[in-house]
Amino acid sequence: MIGVIAIAEENAIVREFFQLFKTPWEFFQEGRSYDVVLVATDEMPEVEARLVVHYGARIKKCDLQANVIARSSVSAATLVCAGNRVPIYGKALAFEANNASALCITLDSEVVGLRIRSDDLTVLRVGYDLFQEVGFLLSVGQPVENARVPAVEIHIAMLRDWIVSAGIPLLEIPPVPAGHSFIVCLTHDIDFIGIRRHKFDHTMWGFLYRSTVGAAYDVVRRRISFGRLLKMWRAAASLPFVYLGWAEDFWQPFDW
Repeated sequence: MIGVIAIAEENAIVREFFQLFKTPWEFFQEGRSYDVVLVATDEMPEVEARLVVHYGARIKKCDLQANVIARSSVSAATLVCAGNRVPIYGKALAFEANNASALCITLDSEVVGLRIRSDDLTVLRVGYDLFQEVGFLLSVGQPVENARVPAVEIHIAMLRDWIVSAGIPLLEIPPVPAGHSFIVCLTHDIDFIGIRRHKFDHTMWGFLYRSTVGAAYDVVRRRISFGRLLKMWRAAASLPFVYLGWAEDFWQPFDW
């Protein structure tokens, strides 16, 4: 079980993050023991856990307690961690490695993640704000040059690897069927809901053109049948009666 300590304003982002990282979790409750605790705030109560991951782009109290020395604040960094590269859109905090092992670094060799071991607890200090990054990715999105980078999935993969590397078994529901590497979801979209919503606008005139002149042209090109043409002309002719409420709105698709 993962316990999460985050500010209240990020609770919705935390929930969305774990909709994607499908593993048991809950907001941290004092007095309970956890396999992993994620900390995205400066304050942290006493915890009983095997792995604690501190996220944050500012110096935290835990840094002073663990003798972690911050070097500099980094903007617009790209992190490299276990072969993965992920852009960071907010601030990042770089550290001196000292006796701690580097967890992830920037392309400029700045250390942005540290692994600090104790007798029965592994502490990871990650110098960026995970949920701020995820919130940005889900609400604003990446620039075009990074469109091919699955940034949210990489953040999840990094956390997953850190948990497994700490010797903690991870129960996870993958987003694919067992034994397969991908899944396909077929969907159907509805462009318009009700022709009555559109009066003397581009949508109405476009419909009239497509259902009259355009449909006749499609019959000539043998793209639609003559029977289909008659149905489209009938719909176009009924349009005034639809607006008056005397005929059914043929763009109300929910029943069928």
